[in-house]
Amino acid sequence: MMLKGAVETMERRILNRTKGSKTNGTDKNARELQSLEETKCLREDLAKVETRLMELKIEDPDQGDDDKPSDDCDSCDDEDFFFGATDPRDKTPMQRCRAKKCLLLTRTPSVLCCHIQRRYYDPFNGNMEKCVQFVEFPQFLDLSPYCAYGPLAITPWVAGSLRKESKTHAKHGNMPYQLQSVIEHRGNAFGGHYVSYRRDHTGSWFCISDSLVTPVSWREVQTCQAYMLFYEAL
Repeated sequence: MMLKGAVETMERRILNRTKGSKTNGTDKNARELQSLEETKCLREDLAKVETRLMELKIEDPDQGDDDKPSDDCDSCDDEDFFFGATDPRDKTPMQRCRAKKCLLLTRTPSVLCCHIQRRYYDPFNGNMEKCVQFVEFPQFLDLSPYCAYGPLAITPWVAGSLRKESKTHAKHGNMPYQLQSVIEHRGNAFGGHYVSYRRDHTGSWFCISDSLVTPVSWREVQTCQAYMLFYEAL
């Protein structure tokens, strides 16, 4: 399971961080106890999820389809249903709301590739269409807010080269990335042409279309209809 792998990865990193500390015996023992507390809650949640999954595997999915709905169904949420722990005394009104889905990283790559989905199905005409909406993207990106364990639990040199390890970034927990290339799709949902924008070692940008290479400004890159973004760890 993804959650189990994330917990194990976090425990390994905490253990390695504790072993590598240069503190005395008393402080080291205190840090070890604190590190264990950091993963205790995740382990408890993991055990609850695994137990509930085993119960769901042996349940009959068709059982109870003809039963009369309970009056308390409106007061239960997805978490109560999953863990099978509804409290009939809880009369909190449930309202429909817009949900947000968040993706967090457990490991940061040396090169981050972001794919922007430009094709979608239009139910009104029954065809695939291309989304031409503008997507704003930065030239520099900090991945620390998007890491599963927070900026303090991840060291920047994990992503990039060991030769580029930065004590400043390690102190503040930043995960700096710089945009190196952008791929743009020109056309519609059924065909078109791909061009690439590439940054060289001097910071200049170039547009590459087949064998044609022309210099462009950052403003031109920033306003293109991006299809893929490539960020490199600093």
